[in-house]
Amino acid sequence: MLPDPLLLQLFAAVSMTTVGLPPSEGREMASGGEGRLLSVDYEVFGKVQGVFFRKHTQKEAKRLGLVGWVRNTERGTVEGRLQGAEQPVRAMQAWLRAKGSPRSRIDKAEFSNQRPADRRDYPDFQVVK
Repeated sequence: MLPDPLLLQLFAAVSMTTVGLPPSEGREMASGGEGRLLSVDYEVFGKVQGVFFRKHTQKEAKRLGLVGWVRNTERGTVEGRLQGAEQPVRAMQAWLRAKGSPRSRIDKAEFSNQRPADRRDYPDFQVVK
């Protein structure tokens, strides 16, 4: 015997809600399946300009499914913002601390303004000039 279509609709509606989370977070989880969204700003110090650091940062962020931006600063650093699911954001933070582009030398990476995000503020990850 097949389940009642009304029961299937009810089950689908209940499955799409997330108990204990604000409605916006529940919608993100239901639509993207990525869990809690984070937004974090960063600045990377060392030999990070003139070594394709921004290009490699963009490539890694896209590989991890993150959105945001990266740019050079007048201080000789690289800064930007990451947004996405918690685990990929953590992986990108580790990449920014230790790996970077092949010709870069990272002295340190600082992270600030970490906060939960209700939604992604950017359509993809961009290099800002």
